[in-house]
Amino acid sequence: MKTRFILIILTVVTVFYSCKKSESSKPTPVVVTGEKVKLSIRLNGDITTSQTPFPGTRLSNKNYASAKDLNDSTIYAIDVRGTYDGSLYAQGIFNTPDNIMLEIPKGINYTIKVAAFKKGTSIGLWWGIMSPGYQYFERPLYRTLKNEMVYNSDVPNSPEALDYRFLDTLSYMTVRGDIIFDIREEYLYSEQDSYYGTTNYIATDSSSSFINIALKRISFGIKYNMINYTGGTLVADYDGLMRPRYINTYNLTDNLDIYTADTYRWQDTFFNGQRIHLTLKWQRDDGAEVLLGDTYLSPSRNSLTTVNVTMPQSNAVKAVIQLTDTAWLGNNYVDF
Repeated sequence: MKTRFILIILTVVTVFYSCKKSESSKPTPVVVTGEKVKLSIRLNGDITTSQTPFPGTRLSNKNYASAKDLNDSTIYAIDVRGTYDGSLYAQGIFNTPDNIMLEIPKGINYTIKVAAFKKGTSIGLWWGIMSPGYQYFERPLYRTLKNEMVYNSDVPNSPEALDYRFLDTLSYMTVRGDIIFDIREEYLYSEQDSYYGTTNYIATDSSSSFINIALKRISFGIKYNMINYTGGTLVADYDGLMRPRYINTYNLTDNLDIYTADTYRWQDTFFNGQRIHLTLKWQRDDGAEVLLGDTYLSPSRNSLTTVNVTMPQSNAVKAVIQLTDTAWLGNNYVDF
């Protein structure tokens, strides 16, 4: 009987010790205190690569003759939301990455999204002036450029209120279509050179005073190589997915275009079945238009597709269309 009593005592002690050991091995939960920390957001990844002209890119035409102005700025967009409920916490637009400061409460899990937009081969994102003189951007930002973060507690029911559409999609971005006239263009694949990154973050007492966010390039390029060209204009039509492209004597070797694909935020290729239908037409000098042929493009992230077009001889109708895909090297950039 005494032996049985001792075994019972030992069993209870063992179970108690095991429970205490299991509890001590669990991570210490972060306590929400209401305190806030200030973080400097530092960007790296593809965005930090040196910027040199992309071989064969335009250096002096297609709006580059205009003086450098606000259209030439790289625009940085920061979006901060609750990781679990998607609640809006802070948003901001900057045109310099050196002063991006974020203040967040300790102990709450936030998702921080960052996008950077370079005009690439276009004029840049469309913007208009709002009182008192701030640049206002439409899709995908719907905000003014103030070079500071705006918080949900600061601007309820005001023009500066946070917007769920902010960075919701990078398709159909509003791009300026003309350097002089106020023309806006929106296509599925916007003519922009874009970068994107995201991370989840919880501020603690041991957190650093900065957070690094790597941005990846979410763009692709298309250019045309004309073989046996004897005049006229090659018209490249993309079924409305991008602006039609016109290649003639003036841009035979200078016709690179850079586009953003929203799907690259999650993967390096288009989604299954997603392709770009390309139709080529030849507008001859005598005004006649000839259908040359068509093909499909499925460019990968950060790749350059060269469309080699062998023009038809006098006794032929169809052109020979061949595609060549090459990866962009890290330091091959368009002149910004």
